[in-house]
Amino acid sequence: MGGSSAPGIEELNAVIGRWGVGKRRQLQCWGKKLPSHHTAMINSAMGHALDFDDTYDMGGHIHPGTSVLAAALAVSEALGGVTGDQLILAVTLGLDVSCRLGLAANVDRGWHRTGAFGIFGATAAAGNC
Repeated sequence: MGGSSAPGIEELNAVIGRWGVGKRRQLQCWGKKLPSHHTAMINSAMGHALDFDDTYDMGGHIHPGTSVLAAALAVSEALGGVTGDQLILAVTLGLDVSCRLGLAANVDRGWHRTGAFGIFGATAAAGNC
């Protein structure tokens, strides 16, 4: 996966690997198993590490995909039985929520929209799995 060898990712993986408690889920690159919320964090960091993440730049200036997709993948794996159609719907809903919130904050007041609003899109996607 792009970003798996980016600066800081190996260190993040090592630190989070020591935090792990609870039910384990697959981490996409290394075959390592961690709790779902930790896999979401590392997968999201890898997705953003090389700045190949998506951009909604029609006034919203947000990169919604890394947080939304990482959360949806982690929750769907934890739940099990989530179909591809359900996952696509959940991700689409999460992207829509993130982008709409980014558009609503149309005056630049120092927001980092991805950090400020990505959590709401990720939550919407996770809740729809």
